[in-house]
Amino acid sequence: MTNAIDTEIQARKEGESKLTRALEDKIMLLRNDIMKEGKIRNEAIENLNACLENDLPKLSDGIKNESNEREDVDQNIMKKV
Repeated sequence: MTNAIDTEIQARKEGESKLTRALEDKIMLLRNDIMKEGKIRNEAIENLNACLENDLPKLSDGIKNESNEREDVDQNIMKKV
């Protein structure tokens, strides 16, 4: 009977070890996936910030120039009228 109990205990320990390893493997895969996604997200944010820093001032200047040109044209029209 002791032999059967020892065998059962050993089988349970082996089963627990297998489950523990399987869980640890899954956890590592999830961690790696999260790290990859985090890196991709950070790169996307950096790219967006770079675009905003470069393009936004250009767009703002373009809008100001268009506005000034429109005002000049309006003033010229008003002078003719």
